[in-house]
Amino acid sequence: MIEFIIKFKYWNTELQANREKIKILNNINFWFVVLKIKVPGIFILRKIYWILSLFRRNLDRKTICILHIGTAKAGSTSIQRYMKSNRKALARQGILYPDFNRPFGQKGNHKSLAYYAAGNDWVVDKKFNTHSKSKKLGWNKADWNKAFEKYLGSALHQGENTIKTVVFSSEQLHIRLTEARHVQKLKSLLSRFFDEIKIVVYLKPQSTLAVSNFSQQLKSDRQIIDFFEGRIYSDTFYDYLNMLDIWSQVIGQDNVLIRLMDNSDESIKDVVKDLVTIINADASQLKDLESNRNISYDSISIDLLILLNIYFSRGKKYELKRSIVKYLRKASSSGKKKLPGKKEVKAFDERYFEKNRKIARKYLNREQLFVVNYDKYPEKATSFSLKTDLNNKLDGLNDYLTGNSGLKDSSLNNWKEIYIKVQNKIQKLKV
Repeated sequence: MIEFIIKFKYWNTELQANREKIKILNNINFWFVVLKIKVPGIFILRKIYWILSLFRRNLDRKTICILHIGTAKAGSTSIQRYMKSNRKALARQGILYPDFNRPFGQKGNHKSLAYYAAGNDWVVDKKFNTHSKSKKLGWNKADWNKAFEKYLGSALHQGENTIKTVVFSSEQLHIRLTEARHVQKLKSLLSRFFDEIKIVVYLKPQSTLAVSNFSQQLKSDRQIIDFFEGRIYSDTFYDYLNMLDIWSQVIGQDNVLIRLMDNSDESIKDVVKDLVTIINADASQLKDLESNRNISYDSISIDLLILLNIYFSRGKKYELKRSIVKYLRKASSSGKKKLPGKKEVKAFDERYFEKNRKIARKYLNREQLFVVNYDKYPEKATSFSLKTDLNNKLDGLNDYLTGNSGLKDSSLNNWKEIYIKVQNKIQKLKV
């Protein structure tokens, strides 16, 4: 006996006349579950399902996919916030910025594309496979990937029926997809829906990226004290040549658009405005972005984070660390920033000079990739903050956390222990 369920789900089925052709704008979600298979006839149903799946891909096909891959600390957050806040207005212009829901989404960041493509090289992530929904369904990474493949098709049907361009954005595509097989896996998925895939990547001088990334890693509990410490990221993170070669090899060099953020006259000053131009959006119909949330921390806040992280295990006490970061962000003055010395910065950039020159010649038909203004860095690295300044900042943080921060009792108890330890640590400093 065969027990099976065949379900057809039709939505948004309509025929729309165009000047040149009639477009079929429907999405057929066809699926069935076979509980018991005992006769060959079931293979006929499987074949029909396969044929309809191919037909659906043609119906779903969009014109172009623009994939913003970062890099990290190069305005990605601003781009994602802007695109997310203008999602409806962009759709009216024929541009879709998909909204991924849990367990496939993370606000305006399409990080799930990187998670999918990285395969078994990236398995554990609290946003995805350890999310409550994934746990409830008992998904492993393979299960999540299969579910995401189906989910992506439905996500691409958000917005208006006149969608011509789909834009994705995630710096994790730069950080996580470090091998050609990763990018090939992503291309294979996206090619089901798009005729054309283009890559947009913003590059900063490696030293600028390292300095920006330093405070970001401190917020994530990294126990680091040096801007150019190897544990922050491997050379792969800063090796732009390797990254560009991998993406070009899979997607095609003509489909990779490189935008530079340095001290040259041609430098991209506003990544949001630049991307809006690239996707051919009418900026006058879009609302402006509020001030950037990635506030630069002052030197005292950075030094206090270095001390605090000694007593944090990565990923633990998340609620407490989030409140600490929130306070220090607000309390950061416009005063002295923590910077490495000029000699250190030049030495770090020197590591990548030859590879950068190869990028300039191969991809941009020029001799030099970046113009860097080293005069903005001090001769010597910013010294560690004075005990008095650190104690004042720590006391202000303590007043905030024990006041109206809304922390749970367990987090407050953890803080009391850390507060005493950091106080003692400050007293032992030779500054």
